[in-house]
Amino acid sequence: MVKLLRQPKLWITLASLIFIAVALAQQAGQLRQLSLVANGWWWLVLGLGLTWLSILINGLAWRDLLVWLKHPPQGLAVVPLFVR
Repeated sequence: MVKLLRQPKLWITLASLIFIAVALAQQAGQLRQLSLVANGWWWLVLGLGLTWLSILINGLAWRDLLVWLKHPPQGLAVVPLFVR
């Protein structure tokens, strides 16, 4: 448990989630006033899909960069590591 608390990734993730929660709480009234038509929901789904696709492509690019630099990741799945 102590080792887990010393990881900066955990603290950065928690700080990011707290920041998002505070921002959403402060803007909750304005967010409730928004109404999305069906077309708006499709744009949101498309944006989410493109975001995930770009993360995957970035992982592939990092893997290719490591191979190009003559440091192939042996026994390490770079793409899932990048996506996490």
